[in-house]
Amino acid sequence: TGRSSFSFDPVGRDSFREGFGRLSGQDVDSLWAETLRATRTLRDVLELQLNCDDLRMLPDATGFLPIAQLLIQYPTLATARYQKLLASLIIRTALANPDSREWAQWVTLAGDPASNALQTIHALHKAIAPKASERLEAAMKSEESSLQDRYVLLLYWLQRQLNAFDLSCDCIPEVKSRLSGPPIKLSREAMAEKGHMIPRSKLARVFGIDVRPTETHEVNSIGNLTYMSFAFNRALGDDFPNLSVDVDGTKQNLAAHFISTEVSQGFMESYDTLKRLMMRLSDADDSDDERGRDVIIKRFRKLTGIRRLAIHQGFERWLADLDAAALADLGFATWDDLVTARTGEHRLEPQKPRFAVETHAAHSVRDLGLPDE
Repeated sequence: TGRSSFSFDPVGRDSFREGFGRLSGQDVDSLWAETLRATRTLRDVLELQLNCDDLRMLPDATGFLPIAQLLIQYPTLATARYQKLLASLIIRTALANPDSREWAQWVTLAGDPASNALQTIHALHKAIAPKASERLEAAMKSEESSLQDRYVLLLYWLQRQLNAFDLSCDCIPEVKSRLSGPPIKLSREAMAEKGHMIPRSKLARVFGIDVRPTETHEVNSIGNLTYMSFAFNRALGDDFPNLSVDVDGTKQNLAAHFISTEVSQGFMESYDTLKRLMMRLSDADDSDDERGRDVIIKRFRKLTGIRRLAIHQGFERWLADLDAAALADLGFATWDDLVTARTGEHRLEPQKPRFAVETHAAHSVRDLGLPDE
């Protein structure tokens, strides 16, 4: 989680060779090349279709084993026309956060030798999509998360999908610290970081605890986090960003940070009110201190709830748009149309196993060259 590279456990070259010790070196090299091809295709789809250009923002790799199996089973899926379809499965697999039993079931589905590619993808989508929706909804309802939470990492993908840049440099209260030049676009080159909308250190007094970035707590709620470049985060420091600064051309970018959307219209007012209350807290006497904290916590929870709802709807819109684009690329209107794609260019058959003593009967039937029916 959050590393700068990724791999699947079986993809270590030495262990891979040992696992196929009975095969000749040439045959093992052939299988190794195929495994690398599948992994590279997965990496390309992550970066080009899902905006995960920085592998620190990848929740894990194990959950993507069903997609790797799919790519090995059906090599043609690596071509450009199917990449959005793969992307739709990959993002839902990430959102579904499958346990070992689930991804093992999905790997089995992906490797079904009796099915063609689009039928298999339909079956995977039918299995994965409900889990993704259910777990995304539960995560967005939760008041607590950590900076390494999978949905916080996936927020980076979503914000890049929305073409997010840093907030305006005018949002940095300390004039001397303000960056020069235009806002920096979120990317690997920007060394993007998670930043707290309400500073973590200032919330320490409110909650009576110094919450660590890796700790699961509402201070680290996804509703209190957004992505910003390394340079902007350092310039902002431990201060409140001045979100009320209204600079021409920033509204679309504010929406990419879920600060100004139809759902989060009340965010700005709530934010400014909360900021004023927190600044007064340091001047309050002991008798007012506890009452002040209770009011702030209540308003803080309302604030993060507004953004969590906006982020949730942002993910849902992205999924809908990605589905529509993926199906349109193939001339389909709905996912169920994939089941009927039994002839012509859309009938992608699985590879026949190599070096196997026994093969599934389906592979032998295909060798007869019978009509699709």
